[in-house]
Amino acid sequence: MFIWTLVEQVIGNPPNVAVPTHFYKVVMVEKGGRRMAGAFVTPNAVIGDDVPLEKFVVPVEWVEKASGLTFFQRIRGSLPTLGEQKRNSTRSIELPDMCKAGVCQLPAPDFYKKKK
Repeated sequence: MFIWTLVEQVIGNPPNVAVPTHFYKVVMVEKGGRRMAGAFVTPNAVIGDDVPLEKFVVPVEWVEKASGLTFFQRIRGSLPTLGEQKRNSTRSIELPDMCKAGVCQLPAPDFYKKKK
């Protein structure tokens, strides 16, 4: 069970701008004609380049519950290869987890340095 706890720092004068404690990212990738999804929740803090992305993986459904949003609604209901996809009682079709399929990585830190 995952429990969301929000303790907001407030900034500004008067202090009325909430600073998020965490950020989320929900992505979908396509590799070899197969769609996959991943969701990540990271703290609003410096994260070293040596920290693996897998440390921040959460189910897409957790981000949906916390945010009140629904991701990939049209895609989940219209995937062409139903035999490959898991069926779920609350959703028609679930996208495979991209990290379990080996597509869970960020570009190397050198990539960002070369862009400057």
